[in-house]
Amino acid sequence: MVRTFEQDAIADATECLMGDTRVQSVQVRLSLNHEERRVRFALSYVAKDGSAAAFEEEVALRV
Repeated sequence: MVRTFEQDAIADATECLMGDTRVQSVQVRLSLNHEERRVRFALSYVAKDGSAAAFEEEVALRV
């Protein structure tokens, strides 16, 4: 994981969700586990109709 990984991952996830025209705002948090090379994403969004959702996903990074 390079030094900019966290910023890049947050920016990419935000851009992906904001690409949906129904989405009004997005919040992305990351937890990095360098030893196990895993990342936990916590994402939440508010839709333009006022509804909201949140989800978390942990992924392993492959080389």
